[in-house]
Amino acid sequence: MLISYDQVRRKQESEAIKLIVSLRRELGIIFKDKKVLDVGCETGCKSRAMKECGADVYVAEPNSEALEKAYIANSKKFNLFVQDLPTELFGTFDMVTMFLYRILPSGIDTSFFTKELGEQINKMQLQVTKAIAKLIKPDGEVIIEISNFEDYYYWYKRVANIAPLMGQLKQVFEDVSYETTSYDSIFIRAKRPLPNILVDGVKEADVTFSSLPK
Repeated sequence: MLISYDQVRRKQESEAIKLIVSLRRELGIIFKDKKVLDVGCETGCKSRAMKECGADVYVAEPNSEALEKAYIANSKKFNLFVQDLPTELFGTFDMVTMFLYRILPSGIDTSFFTKELGEQINKMQLQVTKAIAKLIKPDGEVIIEISNFEDYYYWYKRVANIAPLMGQLKQVFEDVSYETTSYDSIFIRAKRPLPNILVDGVKEADVTFSSLPK
């Protein structure tokens, strides 16, 4: 039997609600009255769930086809990578969320992980890390979801493999930790971003952990 788009959408929305409820109940994350940027929102199911919890949600999604289906007002949709968002948004968000985090340069073959691909991912990852540090307020927070199952599309999987991302975040945030919930994911939390001048000073050579294959 063929599965319709509506059935897929309902399943996505159900999963999104479970995830947001898990974050609220188990990690004590408050969405109400928070200005939130959802990076890589895809079709916006989790964005919509946060909005229903009282958040003022903005989204950034480079895939224009996916973004068209997101349930967010047009003025709050950005068809851009997060590192390309306008500078006037710097320091304006209470929270930045990145669900099922992945950094994949466009037009690449992901079937075979090479050193060159790892270098591209590392470079883009650092750009994203620096961007999200600039986007949140000094007392803001970043929530990043990492899949806790074998899924090579997302590259990062299980606690043992999040060291590269944790290492980069620690270059631009004073407080970086990870937690788990009953939802099958790991959640990295980053708080207290360094001043922008220090964030800009972080170079690829300064990052001690690498995404490159061993």
